[in-house]
Amino acid sequence: MYVESWAQSYGSPYLVKNDDAGSANAELVETPTLECLAPSQLPAEIRTLVFVDGVRRGEASLYQVLDDERVARGIAGSHACGTAIVSPNGPAGFGEMRVHRLVIWGSGAVGELPPAAGGWAWESKSVAADDPTAPLDDLQRRMRNAEGVSAASLCGSDRIVVADGPLDFALRRDRDIVGFVKTHRRALLEPALHARIPRLRPRERTSLFRIGDERFSCYLRLAGCGFKCEESNRTLPGRPSWGSSLPLISRFSFPIEKAPASIRIIVHAE
Repeated sequence: MYVESWAQSYGSPYLVKNDDAGSANAELVETPTLECLAPSQLPAEIRTLVFVDGVRRGEASLYQVLDDERVARGIAGSHACGTAIVSPNGPAGFGEMRVHRLVIWGSGAVGELPPAAGGWAWESKSVAADDPTAPLDDLQRRMRNAEGVSAASLCGSDRIVVADGPLDFALRRDRDIVGFVKTHRRALLEPALHARIPRLRPRERTSLFRIGDERFSCYLRLAGCGFKCEESNRTLPGRPSWGSSLPLISRFSFPIEKAPASIRIIVHAE
């Protein structure tokens, strides 16, 4: 029996089904077989790291009865996107933060919320879907889009952007963007290779593999991921935590032989 190191409020970090066949399109590109690679020497040129993350919050559930007696559900909520910047020769700092407050209606309904005291105001949006969760799903989509816009605007030759989650919403495919995925929802490798991921030691990563034509990925284990037995206060042997093995999904505008250098920067930053 194993205990995950994640707080239970975050949910399980490992949601891959036992019968997941993995990706048939994954191709090893750095080594002939999947290897566990220790951090190597930092490259001579270290670029600035820009971390992009967003958050969304549903603040009130709404509903209205339409002329045809259907009930349209809505939500009042907000989403925000911020950045943290780590330069090679200076302290980390915060970048721009953007906040959007919305009323989102399902079933194609429309409706405005009046402004509230203190300058609070909500922009009204609508989606055609009538599923009860559609407004909240749209709020999540808008947050992810905002992350993509922010990541694209911060790209540059002197920096690497690290975005939260996969790169589905990254708008610039010709810039250096790394997606930092925390929750495992699907296997990126075939079962035999996927089963080797828990063998990673702290700060090790797997060798790079290609997903499709434009994305490269590897798994990275964070440092300090031991298990403690409450009865004896000793480190439990055996299978490490999946919660500390994070897939890095990257788009690079430079040749594959240079990709590991950028991955090393992320590993050392951790």
